[in-house]
Amino acid sequence: MYLVLKKGEQARFMRVVRNKTNMRWVELANYLNVSKGTICHILKERTTLREEFFLKLCNLSNLDPKEFRILKRIHISYNCEVIPPIEINSKLAELVGIYLGDGHIYKKGLIITCGTIDESYITRYIPQLIEDIFNKIGGIYYFKTKKAIQYRIYSKEIVNYLENKFDLKLGKKRTPIIPKAVFEEVGLLKYCIKGLIDTDGGLYRHHKNNLQIVFFNSKLSLIHSLKTALESLKFNPRIGKNHTGYCVYLFGKEAKRYSEEIGFSNTKNRVKYNYWLRYSRVPLNTELECASRGSNPDRGVGNAEY
Repeated sequence: MYLVLKKGEQARFMRVVRNKTNMRWVELANYLNVSKGTICHILKERTTLREEFFLKLCNLSNLDPKEFRILKRIHISYNCEVIPPIEINSKLAELVGIYLGDGHIYKKGLIITCGTIDESYITRYIPQLIEDIFNKIGGIYYFKTKKAIQYRIYSKEIVNYLENKFDLKLGKKRTPIIPKAVFEEVGLLKYCIKGLIDTDGGLYRHHKNNLQIVFFNSKLSLIHSLKTALESLKFNPRIGKNHTGYCVYLFGKEAKRYSEEIGFSNTKNRVKYNYWLRYSRVPLNTELECASRGSNPDRGVGNAEY
């Protein structure tokens, strides 16, 4: 069993243990029978803390476990059997979109990277989605200097399945497109588009009171593939260009229709849409970040769902 603590709490716990015991990190590693690198990952909150280790360290340093806020306990089985779906379903189609947006596969597994603004999406929604699909859970890794969070799952079976089922490529995606197997069914295509928008796109402000859906990507092949997919669903997307690459846009009524018909799995985008419905204004990402830290400058954002 692994513990998910409030952000910063895991690092604080490790430092309290070190101060209470007056032990070096290498000595704590030896006490837990792990490498010093594992202690480093726990300290920097790049990986979750095993409940067994938490209780042992509490006992060692005479700490009350209730002093530290535990958000939830999760069961992670790295060796459980992968059970891939026989048929392509909506969850698998959404994962393909997530992969195309912010993921990549290599010989040993699948990695998905999101920004810290997407924390609940990548630490809760994506792990549960992948567990539902493959019966396997990976780990969460924080990169504070890059303001990024990674979800990693190590499984050659999953990699082989995604390669064979959807012709996905190892390493960097050279000419990514939405796979034909997903494109052929409207229901699956909508979920794949949702995965794309929730990772490399989202809902943003257009002028003062309007909204827009934007998808950003450096690969023109994926931009045109998404545009064609949206057009097949009777949307009217436009393509633009910015300093990082290319964009696909949906404005006004088109963006509202997307939000109602396809929707979002990423909490950030749901909050923005609900707030816009209530106040006719799309909040900025900085406002959401303030709300998540409890220092919300606009109480309406905090009440929207974040």
